[in-house]
Amino acid sequence: EGMAKSVMAELLHLQAVAIALADGAHLYTLREMNRKFLVKCFDHLPRDGGLRVPNRLEAENAEKQLWQQIAVLFNEENWTMDQAIREVVVARNEIHVLLMPRAVAPKIPWQPWTPHRIKGDGKQGTHGKGGKGDKGTKGGSKDGKGSQRHTLMINGLRVGSALTMFSEVPPDLANSAGSMNLNVSVGDFQGGALWLESATGTLWRQPPGSQHWIKGEEGTLAKLGFPEVSPAQLPHVSQTQESVATSAVTSTAPISALPPVVATQQRPLFFLDLFAGAGAPLCQEAAPFANASPPCCGYSIVKQFDGGPPPCRSWECLGGFPSNNAEAQERVQSSHLLLSRAVMLLHAVFQSGNHVSLEQPRNSMAWAEPVTQAFLLEIAADVIQVAACSYGSSYAKYWAFATSWRPLQQLQSTCQHAAGHHDVFHGKRDATGQFVSRHTAVFPPMLCNAFMQAISPLFPASTQVTSFTSLDQALSAMPVRPLNDFPTGQQDGGGIYSQPDWTSPPAGQKDTFRQLRQDMWGFFKEHKLFDRLRKHVSESSQEPLIQQHELPALRAIWEAWFKAQGFADSISWEVAPDQPYCLQALELLSKALDDRDVELWKDLQAGVPTGVDGDISMSNCFLPSPANFNPDDFDVQVCSGNWPGANEEPELLAELVQKEVDKGYVHVFDSLEEAQAKWSRVAVGKVNVVKSGSRDPRLIVDPSVSGVNPSCHLPERFLLPGLGDIRAVYPLRGVSGCIAACTLDIQAAHKTVRIRASEQGLLGFSVNGKYYFYKVAPFGGSFSALWWQRVAGFYVRTGHRLIFISHVLLMYVDDALLLQHSSAIEFSALLMVALSQSFGYPISWRKLQLGPKLEYIGWRINFRAGTFCLPDSKVAKLLQSLMQVLRSDPCTKRDLQALIGLLHWVLQMSPELLPWLCCLYHDMSRPLGTNFSLHAGAWQQLADTLTDDLHFRKSPPGSTIPPGSKLLSARHVEIKCKADLRLVRATGKRVWIRVADASSSKRRISTVSRQFIMFWVHFCMRPQMPRCLSLPPLDFQYSLAADACAKGNDIGIGGWVELPNQPIVWFSEWFTVQDFRSLGLPMKDDANLDITAYETLAQLALLIAFISITPTGRLRVCIPSWSDNSGTESLTNKLFTVHAPLCFFAQKLATRSWQSGISLDCTHIAGCHNDSADFLSRWKGDLQELPSRFHLDHRVRCPLTVLWEGERDVRVFPPDAKLLWQPPVSSLNAQSA
Repeated sequence: EGMAKSVMAELLHLQAVAIALADGAHLYTLREMNRKFLVKCFDHLPRDGGLRVPNRLEAENAEKQLWQQIAVLFNEENWTMDQAIREVVVARNEIHVLLMPRAVAPKIPWQPWTPHRIKGDGKQGTHGKGGKGDKGTKGGSKDGKGSQRHTLMINGLRVGSALTMFSEVPPDLANSAGSMNLNVSVGDFQGGALWLESATGTLWRQPPGSQHWIKGEEGTLAKLGFPEVSPAQLPHVSQTQESVATSAVTSTAPISALPPVVATQQRPLFFLDLFAGAGAPLCQEAAPFANASPPCCGYSIVKQFDGGPPPCRSWECLGGFPSNNAEAQERVQSSHLLLSRAVMLLHAVFQSGNHVSLEQPRNSMAWAEPVTQAFLLEIAADVIQVAACSYGSSYAKYWAFATSWRPLQQLQSTCQHAAGHHDVFHGKRDATGQFVSRHTAVFPPMLCNAFMQAISPLFPASTQVTSFTSLDQALSAMPVRPLNDFPTGQQDGGGIYSQPDWTSPPAGQKDTFRQLRQDMWGFFKEHKLFDRLRKHVSESSQEPLIQQHELPALRAIWEAWFKAQGFADSISWEVAPDQPYCLQALELLSKALDDRDVELWKDLQAGVPTGVDGDISMSNCFLPSPANFNPDDFDVQVCSGNWPGANEEPELLAELVQKEVDKGYVHVFDSLEEAQAKWSRVAVGKVNVVKSGSRDPRLIVDPSVSGVNPSCHLPERFLLPGLGDIRAVYPLRGVSGCIAACTLDIQAAHKTVRIRASEQGLLGFSVNGKYYFYKVAPFGGSFSALWWQRVAGFYVRTGHRLIFISHVLLMYVDDALLLQHSSAIEFSALLMVALSQSFGYPISWRKLQLGPKLEYIGWRINFRAGTFCLPDSKVAKLLQSLMQVLRSDPCTKRDLQALIGLLHWVLQMSPELLPWLCCLYHDMSRPLGTNFSLHAGAWQQLADTLTDDLHFRKSPPGSTIPPGSKLLSARHVEIKCKADLRLVRATGKRVWIRVADASSSKRRISTVSRQFIMFWVHFCMRPQMPRCLSLPPLDFQYSLAADACAKGNDIGIGGWVELPNQPIVWFSEWFTVQDFRSLGLPMKDDANLDITAYETLAQLALLIAFISITPTGRLRVCIPSWSDNSGTESLTNKLFTVHAPLCFFAQKLATRSWQSGISLDCTHIAGCHNDSADFLSRWKGDLQELPSRFHLDHRVRCPLTVLWEGERDVRVFPPDAKLLWQPPVSSLNAQSA
């Protein structure tokens, strides 16, 4: 945009030549950088993808940042310019990050934007029609026309793009001592978290049977990092609240009374008012609510009028004008920082289960910021226009409130006065010299009163308002997670008898290293290792923390400990060849600790076997595998050539191979005959060069292609920790205060294990005519992973006992993570370093991390705030994989498999999206069809060549159809079974058939998959919001059960929810197969064949029944449920299947779980004990048969319109509000528009 490719290429070439002539860098290096730069600047993107390449200004800024990073390495790190360019461009891949595609922003419409909504009150409404709105409202929800969509996106994880504006900077009011309200400056905010929830009363909720659900949020912001306390029951609803709730009921179902609500925790109630202003007018009440009104001066369009201060940004340049001076650009960055932090806090409040609102002037450019647009979609916001004159102000002013609390719609208003009636304040100053526009930022008293009246149902009438609460007072109220709280982590890499959570030592565990720790403390203090550790981490030093001359003194402490354990012999610290460990000392340590893996150290000293002879010893720590070793399965071969990744850059391949030789990892032979003379069994595999983000290129050996991996028998399998285990242990049980973390990475972990000499001939590869055979376990061997995990498992088990003090320790492959209170983390980290250096575990020192924030196994985690998110490098990698599939039509099977694997990893942060992966799996299982023609004789014999599922068992006579292919159609007649062949009219001419070849590498992306991919593209384009690190608390005080019955065309579902000492809430509904087919679902005629799907529907209704008695419809909690169907039990817990129509029911269950914050922990119940739910699923409405424990007043109606509810999006009130920006639309709605 604004510059042709040839012009930019000429300018970059001129710059490269100038630098090369000045001996700055080699011309080839500079040309390669420019080539990659131009490719990203002028990339070809799909027109319907909603993305664009960077414009000229963005490209200039990207090049500036590239050279800034190069300059740091060149000037401060003393790198050569060639090295610096390769590091920034190749290793860090910064060009891809800085020039990633941008979201296309729609043009500012000349006519006022009109929402495409039919009439309604803004709530869910019935499908295709909106209900009659309340007085003054004209908008309704758009649920779609025609058939119901069953591939809906979860509404909070969507993004759109638009354009938009703000108000004036109100001075912050200082926090008053003893206050219960919190007034905090977001500009000085440094992580942490806040606690907001109802404390003394029942919140407004939707009653049972309501089909117009108020999608509120209630819960705790504690899940940003604070533990739960024991639940306590709240009082019943007040008369006022009951009347408000009852007025929302539009269902004709019989309702006579509201059941008691779900009990929540009793804690102080906070009203968080960000940027409250000098008078803090909204802080006169307390509620589980957060409002933010960030300063709008940096985003205001008022500056575009004459007489005002000069603007520093525009709709087209939200990041600031290129002509801005330093002061103007600082205002741009400061206003964006305040806005982002305010939205981040509101996002945290909403995710924790409370309601939020964001206020800005109606046409502030802040509404166009991607962070704001994403937030509006996240909360499915109502954007409410408020005219100042409607609330007693004399200014021509409009505010806009974006809120999740629907009753705020009553604030909507429009100015009814004639033009020129109101005072004009643009460019005018008051008597003090300040701009009059500052005064318009203050809310009139009438608006404040109306605002508080609208949110009043969120808190009981008996709420006591106190003075402002300081931040220290708020933080001191945080409870400590109980020692017996669940969930907790299961895997730490140490085996099935080890667990990561040592906040309290396992029962019966002795403190074996107590005296050793005291001696180590003295050693650390004497050598000032605490200061050295802090300096080492801050400088990312590559030098060992404990110097070589200090090791004898350190090992003397270990020797004294061994003697205290009864080992009188001297300790040998000898290091055997081709590996770094002091194996004899480690074996002695294993004996002293009575470790289970008794054979490990003997195997390491002799050289470990690969398993081709079935002689790998048992560790007694991992899961045993079936003993199915067969010596006749040994079949290896000598492969020629290498994988394409290795052949693309011969120089890099040669460099990596030479590094392996220099480190002594391999034997080198000039010919294969020399190797065969040394070993009786020789196998040669292939190598590949793997590049991953900012990591150095790695040489990977593939022993599978040579037959070595398939010939190995591994007697055990191991499990590794993941993000789920980290989330399960956080916050640390029984620990109060700040949590910090430390990571230790073992360098070249697999290659620290030496292979048995007689089997080293099986680990060969060839490069440039020479043959190389590994002495050590190469990365890529299945046996390599097992042997290293045994070494790492002992490291973890010993680390637990060495630290002993309350901690969490786990190890993913070669990367260890230690969590502990910040006051003890440095000492424990030094203990692990001392263990590593004393016994020879090689640490990668530059990767050592220590502090509350760090990156671990691909995630950026903040343990102080209790949040995590994807790093920018991972977002860029995901976006690159998404675009690779989108650009190719058809795409390759390999690219689709890579994308599915990456999404599986990313979805650890959002398991609710797992059901939508089925569309990609369906595409991968459908190879492209190819047309073949058959002569009449071959057509007559076609049935004999097909299996019952239409796969070719052999090629028809005279054709080249490969066996295994599937018949799709013949003469445009779709073939679903062999009987359908009779439907094809035979004329004696050649018959054209369409066949899908499973061996084809091409796959076509369906429309649904493309929408799902575009959803993730938009996710990558928007700012990444931190997510809650801790898992929802498990609450076992509730009993829930559901069941379904199916007979012929009829389906019945029923279930019940029982709370302690409260009436039972229940449901019972009947449907037909046609009801579901009308939604576009491929259901079978016999409903019993889809019973698992209907059992899943019953679990969905059970969740809705629980939501109906939850304050404001949302509570962040995991509750147990019972089902007598094993398939439903598995699906409810995993939320993943690729089978249709079951996957569509899983999508609905996941959607409702995400919207409510409530997840189900489904367990099996025998059918004979699930009699109550079974009765309700078969109940036909006869009140005489209804047991007395089921009151009709407490029945929750779950019609299909409620169960199969459509997604929500952003709505504007009133609909004719004149906006200069367009509210965002979800990726799904954007595709279907």
